[in-house]
Amino acid sequence: MGNFLKGILKGNAEGEDGGGGKFGGKKKINIVIILIIGAILFLAFGNGINFKGGDNSENTQNTVDYDKEITKMESELEEILSMIRGAGEVRVKIDVEKREERVVAKNTKTKNQSRINGEEGDNSTELEESIVTYGQGSGELPLVLSEKGIRPSGVLVVASGAADASVKSELFNAVRALYGLSAHRITVVSST
Repeated sequence: MGNFLKGILKGNAEGEDGGGGKFGGKKKINIVIILIIGAILFLAFGNGINFKGGDNSENTQNTVDYDKEITKMESELEEILSMIRGAGEVRVKIDVEKREERVVAKNTKTKNQSRINGEEGDNSTELEESIVTYGQGSGELPLVLSEKGIRPSGVLVVASGAADASVKSELFNAVRALYGLSAHRITVVSST
């Protein structure tokens, strides 16, 4: 095989042995093609090269934004829950479902066309959609109808006053009311 590749590099399509060896001339060319394709696939997928272009700074930015938003949610919840009588010092950990969904307003136009070719009739329907924007010039933005970011999927509350059953119940009910979570997604425990 090594002699074959040396022969290919020297310009002899049949290798150094003139094609009479273990592999025929066409087989050798097929093997080289397979090796080249394999090398391209390795470089493309095995090496982590991104053919889509750009960098991952947008993904990093989204992660940072999520982390900031989660931290903000946790501190706000800690502040609110610590106001409950008897709760004492409160710490909160929120687990979230990361969702980023924007629904933008769209104008939709439908065009129906009928063509008659001889005796045959062709009907075609074209659907044109355009995003509704507001603002002027470079400040033009899409009209967002609704937007959802992250949503809590679980909450852990650690409070010094949670040893009292009534305080624990109030903390639990407050979290449930704020986030609409089912009971198995909320845990309230006492700190030591």
